[in-house]
Amino acid sequence: MIALRPVEWLLLVLEGLRHTKWAPRRWRHRRALELAQAAEGAAASNDLRLAGELLESSLEWEDARESRLRLARLYSDAGDLARAERHYRLALARDYGDAEAILGLALTLHKRRRFDEALYLYLRVAEIDPANATALANVGGILFTMSRHEESLGYYRRAAEVKPAPRFAAKIGHILYTLGRSEEALRVLNAACDRSPGESEVLRLLGLIHELRQEPELAIECYEASLKSQPRDPATNQYLARALSNNHQHAEAVRYSLRAVEGQEDVKILAAIYWTLGWSQYSLGDLESSIQASRRALELDELYAVRLNLGLALLVRGLDAEAREQYLKGLAGVDTPSALKSFGLEDLEDAMAKGVVGPAAAEIKGLLEARLRELEGRLRDVEKQSDAAANRAR
Repeated sequence: MIALRPVEWLLLVLEGLRHTKWAPRRWRHRRALELAQAAEGAAASNDLRLAGELLESSLEWEDARESRLRLARLYSDAGDLARAERHYRLALARDYGDAEAILGLALTLHKRRRFDEALYLYLRVAEIDPANATALANVGGILFTMSRHEESLGYYRRAAEVKPAPRFAAKIGHILYTLGRSEEALRVLNAACDRSPGESEVLRLLGLIHELRQEPELAIECYEASLKSQPRDPATNQYLARALSNNHQHAEAVRYSLRAVEGQEDVKILAAIYWTLGWSQYSLGDLESSIQASRRALELDELYAVRLNLGLALLVRGLDAEAREQYLKGLAGVDTPSALKSFGLEDLEDAMAKGVVGPAAAEIKGLLEARLRELEGRLRDVEKQSDAAANRAR
């Protein structure tokens, strides 16, 4: 055994301590910093698991604010919201007024759909930092989901004053249109387009407003401009297909419908896309594809208008019994006279005028007209009751 002098024993003990939690504070800080820097390298290499492990180790050596918040953000980005929440709360335990930690926790709770808690925290951030556009906009977003539209509008306007971002303009335009102030919405969105030409979100919303105002050419122009920056965006392709179909540009509508299907996962939206696709294919005379698209739409969602479209395609195809069945199912879902005329009666009358349907069409037309009289009678009854209530109120 080699004999060591006392000073050599002391150096060995100190070297051992350097790698333990009982090391001097300066040594612990250095080790925590080394691990945090290694975590940055791992995150830059997209090795998020290793980055998280290194940051956890760093915090064992020293409870540093930056490492705690970085770890919380890493967990949030990775979708591990429970761990993200835990680390944000630990950061706030050290400093209750840390605006960055409060905002991080608010964003995490927002993702977890705990809206009341998130709203409270966003408002705290806005109180601490009135120029925090993210907090202001997210207050507006939560208030909008609560149908508190005027309050929501106020917060989005404040966010836009702090940071004139196109996405805030889009939200303001959306709320204004929801409130029935379409002219003001158009002014806001057009001004945003002037400031940031080609902004897809603003252009898409402009298209929607023009479409709802029965201005299909302007809607199509906006959707096409939006697709220049995001050519594969499923929503914009869907809206453009619908606008083209409504403007009787059916070949183009088919093309954009097929593109919209590619990236869409929401079954109700997919059903709406197949509805547009089926109608455009019918209008182009492609009955087999139209029937197939309508059947696909109905597999995804029960839409009475699709039933009526399918019934018409089957009727033109000569499949009278199945056509009648689809019409009856569709009629059960129609609840307004205008919808029955628009989606059923007018299209059938057009097919009869062109001579592309057989004798069974007359019977089906009689069913549609009977249902129309029933709906019109109900509407008259409702109007009478409303008038009577108004007279009593006087």
